[in-house]
Amino acid sequence: MGEEAFDEARLDCADGEHVLYVRGGYQRDEVHIGIGRYGEDAPYVLVEVDGKALKRALRNMVIGKART
Repeated sequence: MGEEAFDEARLDCADGEHVLYVRGGYQRDEVHIGIGRYGEDAPYVLVEVDGKALKRALRNMVIGKART
């Protein structure tokens, strides 16, 4: 993503060895998703996805208890 500012979330993976990186923000349309080893500073795989499409996909998933 270069040197420009971005927001980042790091989510621990269930295996305890990897971290999922989600980078974006600052009025970007794209989001970068990566995976890396726990304890390292940067992901070893990083892909760019459309932020609006990712948001739609997550919103359409039923995560947790069903809404009433």
